[in-house]
Amino acid sequence: MKVGMNRREKIALRAKRLRLCWLLFFWRQARKIVTGVIGITVLLIGLAGLVLPVLPGWVLIFVGLGILATEFAWARWVLKVAKERLASVMEQLTPSDVKPHESAPQEVPLPQACSSHPNPSS
Repeated sequence: MKVGMNRREKIALRAKRLRLCWLLFFWRQARKIVTGVIGITVLLIGLAGLVLPVLPGWVLIFVGLGILATEFAWARWVLKVAKERLASVMEQLTPSDVKPHESAPQEVPLPQACSSHPNPSS
């Protein structure tokens, strides 16, 4: 506060700061509510998509969790656990030591007639 301010000016300045603090508080709460409503709506549409053939269910579930994770810690935790489990499932599904079948040839040799012909593009 300025040194040369009288009592009324100090009170008016404090009231203005208080109004700004409350406005910021209500803005944050409104943003959290709107984000929650949109995220839950997308999440519920994703759950319906698990049953309905026209909607991509799992994609919408993860999008809804991503929207909710911007504001809520529990959604961040659920999304983190889901990513970890998806990574472990994908790791189990992709075999690391796949060998080609023994009866399949490794390299198919060209017939002798084809290898003696000149390149037609030259």
